Amino acid sequence: CRAYPGNPDTRVHLVTSAAQTRTVQEALLQRRRQVGHLHDTAVLFRVWSQAVPIELACLAAGIDYRIEAGKGAFSNPDVRHILFLLELAGGRCATMSVAQRRERFQGLLRFPHVGLKDEILQRLADAASQHGERWGDHLLAALPEDLHALQKFKLRRCARLWNLLPTLRGKAVDVLREYAAETELLRGIRDLALTRESGDERVNNVNQMIGYIDTLGLTCRDALAHFDQLAQRAADTASNGGLTLATIHKTKGLEWDAVFVIGLSERYLPYLHQSGSSVPEDSHIEAERRLLYVAITRCRQELTLFTPYPSADASDPESTPSRFVAEMGCAPRDKPRFTPFKRHRQARISPGPDKAR
Repeated sequence: CRAYPGNPDTRVHLVTSAAQTRTVQEALLQRRRQVGHLHDTAVLFRVWSQAVPIELACLAAGIDYRIEAGKGAFSNPDVRHILFLLELAGGRCATMSVAQRRERFQGLLRFPHVGLKDEILQRLADAASQHGERWGDHLLAALPEDLHALQKFKLRRCARLWNLLPTLRGKAVDVLREYAAETELLRGIRDLALTRESGDERVNNVNQMIGYIDTLGLTCRDALAHFDQLAQRAADTASNGGLTLATIHKTKGLEWDAVFVIGLSERYLPYLHQSGSSVPEDSHIEAERRLLYVAITRCRQELTLFTPYPSADASDPESTPSRFVAEMGCAPRDKPRFTPFKRHRQARISPGPDKAR
């Protein structure tokens, strides 16, 4: 991209990290200390699921933010279902009202979906919710006789896990990973998604949420207490403004003094469908390059690009720096950095090797 003659140079920082959420959080806190607020700052990302851990980290650090209505983490159905699992495993369901339990069980019967009509799911959830323990047993007792074998298998699996989860001890992340493995959660989400894009986004929601919980290192009960605090802060910060969290698609025509572009990896920029070809078409790459152009031209003064630290697994696109980083004349450092605002380079963004944009 080419600046108008006489425009001041944009300060450009390239941050390489194996722990993006923590690094972005530290960078935001440092900028707030420097300028006193974050009203002129935006964090931009390719898809909404990338925002889940960033928003939670902002809440944990007391960073006010703005986000599109209905797109916050606590409005996300997949995040809510994971919290339902934590409530079940953490013993909280035993003290809930029947209506609260019914809502949790209806959600869990769709996570992954057991393949029944909503009317039947509601009857099953209602039957289990009438009791204060051993909900799996009561789910089994309410099963209709005329179900298909696969439906019965999925419901019996749910029943076994509903009885098992409250007895498990250990870290919340281990409980969630066991549930995901036992239920083939990610596969179930993809198989029943209406589109490949919606399936990918839901899988990303789950992975991002589990990844955030992994960083906490807490038991289910302690993790629930943590999320209770964050949910309250989210309600309090809803109208306070501050930092902007937005997808790149939503930012055309907008500008901020400082812009953070996260997820500059081969997974997200260019966007790679998890269930599709690993070699995107040239037209797709061109469209993704233009989208990144939109992102990097949203800043007036300071641009920070976050790219992953390459892992030993070269086949993992999420830990492979985006090809666009090299096109811009930036080179990732050879080890992780956790001091984002120590300047890496200062330059105008240059066009890719194909042509000036």
